[in-house]
Order: sequence, then structure tokens, then C-alpha cells
Amino acid sequence: MLLKFFDKLNKVSLYLVLVLVPLLFLPFTQNYLDFPKQILGQILIALSFIGWIGKSTLRGELILRGNKLFYFSLFFILFSLFISSIFSISKKPSFLGLSLDYVDSFVNFLLLILLTFLILNSFEEKLESIPLLTIFIFAGLVAGVINLFQIYKIFLLPSEITKSVAFNTVGSPNAFSVFSLFLLCISLFLAFKIKEISKS
Repeated sequence: MLLKFFDKLNKVSLYLVLVLVPLLFLPFTQNYLDFPKQILGQILIALSFIGWIGKSTLRGELILRGNKLFYFSLFFILFSLFISSIFSISKKPSFLGLSLDYVDSFVNFLLLILLTFLILNSFEEKLESIPLLTIFIFAGLVAGVINLFQIYKIFLLPSEITKSVAFNTVGSPNAFSVFSLFLLCISLFLAFKIKEISKS
């Protein structure tokens, strides 16, 4: 029973991160896009990690999937960021970020690396990760449709801050472009994966 709880906590939190973070914004906050996304992401990633640790402990095994070189690369990136933060002139902003802005902080990069680790290790079968990627693509598609309507001045969202052609639920127009490119890569990977599975 407890094992099932930790497993659900681990996986459901990951699903919620990939669905809610691309779409979330809070119009009544000073930083209505980045800040709520960062806080929600940090909470859900932490919950997912607790779930993963919990189920690994109850099973009495710690299985790491993937190439050792990949884990070494993640550790090297994290270690480099840690050293950079230690020797930074402004240590607190380097580790924790500025007020309402954690994007460039060590903690934020730590959680992003942890998210990568959890996506890789939370599912026993490779097929289990397909619904996770699918729901992320769906969330990205919804964000894309909203952005398309914004461009044509069809404002679906009620808040005053959304009444701009530059508004999207991801971030700045440049951030949305990078997100769209990343989403395209994920979509192509998923399409090839499904095609490969259907042939076998």
C-alpha cells in the first residue's frame, strides 16, 4: 500500500510538472509567468523525488537506468555550477536567485537536472514514458494554440495582462520559440519511437 502511494506520488507529480508548468500563469502576482512556474515546478519535482526515494527504499534496490557517461555529464554540470556559485561575488543570488526570479540560480538548475533524472528513472518500462511525453506535447500544443490566437488578437483569456499580442503562457516570445523547437524535437523522437514499437 505504501509502495503504491510513493509510486503514484513519483509519477503523478511528473505528469503535473509537464502539464501545468507550460500553461500556468498568475495574473495577480508581480512576476505572473516565471515565479509561479518556478515555485510549482520546485514543489512537484521535490514531491516526485520523495516518491522515487520512498519506493526505492521500500523495494530495497536503487536502479539507475541509462548510460554512466550521461550521469557523469549531469554531475559535471552540477558540480561546475556549484563551484561557480561558491566563487560568485553575490553568493546568495547565485545559489537561490533574485527576488521573484530563480531562473539563473543553482537551485533552479539542480531541480532541472533532478527532473531529467526522474524522467529517466521513474518508469520501469520504456513504454511507460510515452504517455508522459504525449501529455507534455499536448500541453505545448494548447500553449501554441493560445499563442496563435494572441497573434491574431483573439484574446481567449480573461485577464487584462493577456490582452497583448506578445503574451503567451510560456514566457517571452524568444522563450516560446525555444520551447516550440524543443517540443518539435520531442514530437519527432516520440513519432520515431512509436513507429519503432509498431514494427516490432
